[in-house]
Amino acid sequence: MSLPEPASARARWRVVIVDDSPDDRAIVRQLLLQGSPRLYEFVEAATVQAVRATPEGLSVCMILDYKLPDSDAPEVLAALFGPGEIGVCPVVVITGYDSAETGRAAIRAGAQDFVGKAWMTAESLTRATENAMERWTMARELWATEARLQLALAASNTGIWTWDLTTDRVTWSAECHGIYGVPEGSFDGTHAGFLGLVHPHDRASVRSAAQTAIEGGDHYRLEFRVIRPDGEVRWVRSQGRAEYGADGRPERMHGTVTDISERKRAELALEARERELQSLADNSPDIIARFDRELRHVFINAAVERATGRARPSSSGKPTASWGCRRPSATSGTPPSGRCSRRDGPARSRSTSRPPRERTTTRAGSWPSGGRTARSSASSPLPTT
Repeated sequence: MSLPEPASARARWRVVIVDDSPDDRAIVRQLLLQGSPRLYEFVEAATVQAVRATPEGLSVCMILDYKLPDSDAPEVLAALFGPGEIGVCPVVVITGYDSAETGRAAIRAGAQDFVGKAWMTAESLTRATENAMERWTMARELWATEARLQLALAASNTGIWTWDLTTDRVTWSAECHGIYGVPEGSFDGTHAGFLGLVHPHDRASVRSAAQTAIEGGDHYRLEFRVIRPDGEVRWVRSQGRAEYGADGRPERMHGTVTDISERKRAELALEARERELQSLADNSPDIIARFDRELRHVFINAAVERATGRARPSSSGKPTASWGCRRPSATSGTPPSGRCSRRDGPARSRSTSRPPRERTTTRAGSWPSGGRTARSSASSPLPTT
């Protein structure tokens, strides 16, 4: 019985048959030719070294006898491909042993499929060869995807972690070890060991965020500090989500951790600079305010509170009209002097006499008594004071 002819059946496949028995190699050739109308090019060898010596080298598929005179299939596969590598071609192992463990050993060593000589037919060998090709192609695509993922993780300084909630086992990728400054093999692989690296002031929030995510099925997202073994403090952003079993119980959490120390340092430096500027403005006796084009306050100093009795949080983002101010004509002359009504009753004198800037369209708000508060240039996205 022949298999259905695949779309690529007319493409020539180069098959390397490695078996120390000429009769067995002949059987393999005959079965493959019977099992499919595919065009084959066969290369035969008694040892892998003989295959390596051929000018063409390895090609589309290898049919490898499990037991060769100088080695067995797992040893050959290890020598050909190396640990954890995708082979240069798919491999089908044929074995005369009846034990299923023999075939599993070949698969673990890197073969894509195996066939027992006792039950090898044209159909089973052809199917094993085609399955090996498909599995090898999928493995190569997966390997390429993982390689791109690893490149992206390394470029973004991001690691992947897994927390087994049933055993408390924590697994890190290599990037996690670099972020936390813990050499591979030095981490004890427990959640307690991880928490030991978290800054003492942030541990409670880390525990709480993880517990909330596990109990509520929500995403876990948090920025916190860690103290590396060398004493350096780093900022990280960790996020993940829990997985649940059929009974609804949480089983594990998967997530990522990213080193955001550079960004965090820049943010903290900017916040410190803003606090410094706010302090300088608050110590000025003059009202300093910044408005957008709709005369909504985007910045005000403490003098506004002293003049109006309104707290800054309740005034920020509010239009000038919310203070009872009116908008004078843009062609107004010199701003008048007057008094500003306070919410708590007493009035304060307020006078500004700075003329409008040249080559700008001036918009101004004024206190109920007529005092001018700020100017803005219509030519800029955000008016300046």
